Amino acid sequence: MTSDLIRQLVDTSLILFGAFRTGSHGDASCPYALQLEMLASYPAVLRQAAQATALRVTGYPKVDRLLCRADSLALGTLVSQETGIPLTYFDDRGHDALLVGAYDIGHPTVGAFQVGAIKQRSRGHQNHRLTQLPE
Repeated sequence: MTSDLIRQLVDTSLILFGAFRTGSHGDASCPYALQLEMLASYPAVLRQAAQATALRVTGYPKVDRLLCRADSLALGTLVSQETGIPLTYFDDRGHDALLVGAYDIGHPTVGAFQVGAIKQRSRGHQNHRLTQLPE
C-alpha cells in the first residue's frame, strides 16, 4: 500500500485510529477500523485501493475467485474488474451469512475473512469449501 493511499484513507476518515471492538461478541480489540462501506463515496481513493489490492491478489499463485463482505462490495467489484477474477460476496447483515454470486466447489478463493465466521451457504448451492490463502 502506498503512502499516498494511506494519507487519502486518513484524510477521508476511511481509516480510524483508536480502540475498536471486534470479534463476534466484541471480545477483541483492534487499534484501527476501516470504513470500507464509505469507499464508493471517494472514487479516486476507491480506484487507488482497488489497484493496490489487485496487485496483491495477482501475486497469489492460483486464485479462481474473489470473496468480499457486503460492506466492501464496491472495492471487490473494482478488484474483480482489474484482475478479471469473478467475485462472490457474503452478506452477513442478517442472522446467517449468505454467499451471493456464482460459486462452484473446488475453486481457490482469496478474501479477507475468517473461514469459520461464515456459515457456508449460498443461494442455490450447498456444501461449499472456502479456502483461505496464506499471506
